[in-house]
Amino acid sequence: MRKSPFGLVPRCVVALALVLGGIAGGGVIYHNGETDLSHLVPSVWDRFQVCDDFMIGAPATVRGIHWWGTAVGEEDPGPGPDPVTWMVRFYPMEGRDPSRTWFAEYIIDGVSREYVGDYAGGSQEPGPYPVSIFLYHGNVPARALDPGWYALSISPSEGWSWATSSRAGSSWQRGALSDPWDPASVELAFYLTDDHFLGRGLIPEPTTLTLLAIGGMGLLRRRRNPPGAAWHP
Repeated sequence: MRKSPFGLVPRCVVALALVLGGIAGGGVIYHNGETDLSHLVPSVWDRFQVCDDFMIGAPATVRGIHWWGTAVGEEDPGPGPDPVTWMVRFYPMEGRDPSRTWFAEYIIDGVSREYVGDYAGGSQEPGPYPVSIFLYHGNVPARALDPGWYALSISPSEGWSWATSSRAGSSWQRGALSDPWDPASVELAFYLTDDHFLGRGLIPEPTTLTLLAIGGMGLLRRRRNPPGAAWHP
């Protein structure tokens, strides 16, 4: 009897592990740094907005957007879906500043959030109440991006502030959609992934699901037709 090179590990387990390995193939496309809990920058729908830039070095597809921030004055309600609606916009860069107009816009609900810490204070005072900082996870339809320089704005339908990043650098802000972007001396905390986020896990890409289906059919066929047996449809 020919032994598997994996010893006593069943071949079906090895095959499944190899297929499932594709789920972990996706990852972070761009990371602008985690929050330092030191500053908060207001950002509300089509009123006062902020955005930050990011670079893509190779063709990529954005499916997950993750950012840090808070509804000022809000105490920690625990993890769970965020009740507000969010608007995410992608902008091309024109010269050294983002364009006034965006090339992609997504309105998303059901954003997940998890508590990461309390506001540490800085140039802006949050008031007499504890302010909880959250890491938010939002999904958008697959957005293909060519290598290049872009900007991203994230705004909710209610009062909210974006938390600053631990990185040194700058972002932009404006008071109305018709206004040009003005530079600001802080970086905003966010990162982009090529996988959708679902709770604490990732949704496999369609190609991965196809591989899982093919692998499952192959294993089923092997069980029905052991070595040496004639195969009948």
